[in-house]
Amino acid sequence: MAPAKAHVLPDQLAANLKVWFVGTAAGPRSAAERAYYAHPGNRFWRAVHEAGITPRQFAPH
Repeated sequence: MAPAKAHVLPDQLAANLKVWFVGTAAGPRSAAERAYYAHPGNRFWRAVHEAGITPRQFAPH
């Protein structure tokens, strides 16, 4: 079996950030859309809301 292809997106860093999210290679949906955590079912959106980082649960776009 061939190894899975790693999907790597460019870093999205800016000056004066208060929080960084560091993850592994993007999944197929995120790679296709060229956007991190693009799949609507990705647990990232729920986790950042439940952690109190966002005022509501956001959708990928």
